[in-house]
Amino acid sequence: MPSNFRSSSLLGGCCSLGLLAFGLSGCSADMAGIDANTARWLDEGAAMSDRLEPLPVRERVAVGELDSALLQGPEDFVALALSRSPILRAAEAKVRRLEERVPQVESLDDPMLRVAPVGEMAETAAGRVGVMTSLSQKLPLPAKLDARGRIAKQQAAQARAEVERARVKLAADVRRAYWSHVVAVRTIQTTLENR
Repeated sequence: MPSNFRSSSLLGGCCSLGLLAFGLSGCSADMAGIDANTARWLDEGAAMSDRLEPLPVRERVAVGELDSALLQGPEDFVALALSRSPILRAAEAKVRRLEERVPQVESLDDPMLRVAPVGEMAETAAGRVGVMTSLSQKLPLPAKLDARGRIAKQQAAQARAEVERARVKLAADVRRAYWSHVVAVRTIQTTLENR
């Protein structure tokens, strides 16, 4: 038993060392050693990323306008943050997904059509059955679909409230950061003037 343990731990140590050496050698920034297929694949990926269009943004502020936004006040920064926040985009996508789910849960399940395999045909008094088919539909209790719909609508309303809460929090964070920056700049100016 002990010799097996030593050989397995020795083997594990060698494997770990080999993986470490392999990982470190793969971390080099030099790409001169890549083959033609890999280079072509990387070029195709770069070309594809150039063709991708950015996601639409409601109120996009151009980079050139950012300098004039500094002079306008915190509300411009709030608008910029609200238009570019990935957290808000994800939350809005969740709301759309939940709203689109409501008609799906309020409708009946899909009907099921079954055709029996060839080898499993039934034998009746009239002879062998050629094809056996069945059609079935699940019918829920009368109020079950309405209850599912109400639950889905409540989930969508909750997600909308979360989006609004995230907007308010983001706006408050941006305003707080703006005024902290203004206080810091004015403090530095006052300190420099008093020297």
